[in-house]
Amino acid sequence: MVCQVTMMIRNVVLVDGLRTPFVKAGGALNSVPVYALGRIAVSELLAKLNFDATHIDETIFGNCAGPSEAANVSRVISLN
Repeated sequence: MVCQVTMMIRNVVLVDGLRTPFVKAGGALNSVPVYALGRIAVSELLAKLNFDATHIDETIFGNCAGPSEAANVSRVISLN
C-alpha cells in the first residue's frame, strides 16, 4: 500500500505575547477564572499592537492545573 502525504506550506507569524501575573494558588486572583485572565491578556495585546483579531487563525496558551470548566482553555479564551 502506498500512502501519499500532501503538505500545505503556511506562513507562520509570531506577533508578540503577554502573560498574566504570577500569583500563589488560592491567592489574590483566586476568584478570577483562568480564561478571564487569558481574555484580558489577549485584549491588551490586540490593543497594544492595534491588530485586528479577524486575522488570527490559531492561538496557543499554556497553564498548569487547568480548570474543569475550561479543559481546553485556549479554545475558551479564543471564543470569548
